[in-house]
Amino acid sequence: MKRIRLLVVLSFILSCMLLLFTGCGKTTLAKPKNFEVNQETLVLTWDSVKDAKGYKIFVNNEEYNSSKPRYPLEPLAAGDYVITVQAIAKNDDFKDSEIATYTYTRPEESGISFALINNKTEYEVRSMGSAAGDVVIPDVYRNKPVTKIGDLAFANKNKDLTSVTVIGNNLRTIGSRAFYNCGAMTSISLPDSVTEIGAYAFQNCRSLQSVVLPEGLKVLQGFTFAYCTELASVTMPEGLTSIETKAFIGCYKLDNVVIPNSVLTMGEYAFSENKALTNLTIGSGLEVIPEYAFLGCQMLAQINFSEGLKTISQFAFSGCAGAIEVEDPNGSTPLVVPTGLTKVNLPNSVETVQTGAFINCTWLVELTFGDNVSKVGDRVIYNTLLWTASENIVSVDGWILGCKSKEMEEIVFPDGTVGIADKAFLEVDKDWSVSGWALTIPDSVEYIGESAFYNCTKMSSLGVGAGVKTIGVKAFSHCSNLRNTIVRDGLEVIDNYAFQGCTRLKIQTLLADGKKTSEDILPVTLKRIGTYAFENTDRWNKSMGLVYIGDWLVGCTDEAMQVGHIEEGTRGLSDYAFYGAAGLNTVTIPDSVEYIGRCAFYGCASLTQVTLPFGLQAIEEFTFYGCALLQQIYLPNTVTKIGYSAFNKCYSLTTANIPAAVEMIDDYAFYKCTALTQLTLSEGLREIGDYAFRGCANATSVIIPASVEIIGKHAFYGCKLLTVYC
Repeated sequence: MKRIRLLVVLSFILSCMLLLFTGCGKTTLAKPKNFEVNQETLVLTWDSVKDAKGYKIFVNNEEYNSSKPRYPLEPLAAGDYVITVQAIAKNDDFKDSEIATYTYTRPEESGISFALINNKTEYEVRSMGSAAGDVVIPDVYRNKPVTKIGDLAFANKNKDLTSVTVIGNNLRTIGSRAFYNCGAMTSISLPDSVTEIGAYAFQNCRSLQSVVLPEGLKVLQGFTFAYCTELASVTMPEGLTSIETKAFIGCYKLDNVVIPNSVLTMGEYAFSENKALTNLTIGSGLEVIPEYAFLGCQMLAQINFSEGLKTISQFAFSGCAGAIEVEDPNGSTPLVVPTGLTKVNLPNSVETVQTGAFINCTWLVELTFGDNVSKVGDRVIYNTLLWTASENIVSVDGWILGCKSKEMEEIVFPDGTVGIADKAFLEVDKDWSVSGWALTIPDSVEYIGESAFYNCTKMSSLGVGAGVKTIGVKAFSHCSNLRNTIVRDGLEVIDNYAFQGCTRLKIQTLLADGKKTSEDILPVTLKRIGTYAFENTDRWNKSMGLVYIGDWLVGCTDEAMQVGHIEEGTRGLSDYAFYGAAGLNTVTIPDSVEYIGRCAFYGCASLTQVTLPFGLQAIEEFTFYGCALLQQIYLPNTVTKIGYSAFNKCYSLTTANIPAAVEMIDDYAFYKCTALTQLTLSEGLREIGDYAFRGCANATSVIIPASVEIIGKHAFYGCKLLTVYC
């Protein structure tokens, strides 16, 4: 019995010892190590511990558990943290690891939402996130540069956003509508590194007071600051090249605008409705002030033009007039003081002033055109003091701008008249009692504007002075009773439809010796006749095919004509001379021809052969456009320019020699000449325009001469077989 008890006791002792030895044999898991924070995602990671089922994590004594060796830090508020990590054993064969400690400082962030772009090398601001008030956009976010504020990033934060400051010089782009309708934003600071600001970027920022545009900005896109009604100051950098449509429309407090010399183009309505604008300076680079650019700038009193400006487009300064009330020191009733333009002096560089340029500038009393204006539109100063104070025939600085009343029986030109504006005497004789009247244009006149005497049906004779250089578009169109017409040497242009519908027209030239030529002889100084200038005249209606006025071919009335025999001695072909001659297949042009007008053979789809004259200097724009069956063209060595779309869509053209004298091949000149195989360019060529040879799919090789200075965009695009040698 004692022996049995002893065995039981020994068995118990052995069991306890076995358990003790077994427990002492467990493997302790490795301590977590190699802690690292991903600066893009703010995720803390460490090396995976073998045989661990997970990890117990304490962050400032708050416990978390994770099945993977990672912990997200982004939810943490800014501050300092002590993070402990312990690997948890996967079963009873292992012991939990020792505790590893990692200290981390969560940086302060604005709450702005960012997104990775450009192959995850940069950040853009994606949205405002939780940010508010005065927002600061950092130069760097999580160790990568912030280069863009995205489209619509802060759009419609009407009350939440009050100002924006951009730190550093990494920001390059502000997206479209980025700050659209941020009505409470009063200021924004932009670094000079910004090179692009998208359309509508700051539209309707109604509290924005001033802005300095970055030095690197080249183009200010449409509507960028539209209706920023409190914007009082804008500084544009020298280097800005374009201000696009409605960029500053409705900036009611902007009072001074200086357009840099670097600005080359401007969109319509760019500064319209700027009701406080008083001073405007236009730099020397801008050649065209576009339509409605300063419409309704009621306070505009001073315009400083620069030499270089060529065109003031229609309604550019329309409605630059207003009135304000001021206190009368001698009475209780406020005084009304006129505001707006009163005097305008255009620089000598201006060539064209278009329709309504200064219409409704109520207080305008003085306008000078400069020395080189050759075209003035209609209603340029209508509804101004200058108009209302004039005699019936309104004459300003040598230009007749119109007549206030048609209740007269003759037209008397003021001394020194140099030009007649568009529509100045349109239908002037409609209610006259005379059955026929004579118009004599004095020798001082150089320019007769568009529709100047349109539909003056009672005019019976016309004498054009020796100084006239241009008879404008439709100048005498539909003067159906006009018969005897005298023109003089010195006349250079008879423009589109100039005498269209003058069914009884007989035209002669008065020579320097006082002798008249026979009927239908034009001056030797004539350089161009426009489209259908003599359509439906006596000579046109009596012609059975080709229509000649003197030594000019001005049209073709036989659409079925197949062979065009142009008379020897012909000096020029008008614009659109053979337009609509769908059956024309062969044309021989004698060497006497010096000028072939634009679109002369436009759409002659059956034309296969044409011989061009020696002495021709230019192939004008669209001359052979759409001549789909034209196979070969031999340009004379005198040609210096091939115009815009001159051979566009000549699908059958296989050969086109480019003479050594050619200096310019304009845009689209040989566009989609798909059969063209040989391209020979000569030394002396300076410029190849945009898309000049695009789509010439069968061209195999071309040598670009060393003289070429400019090759336009996509000049040889789609020339799949072409090898280019430079």
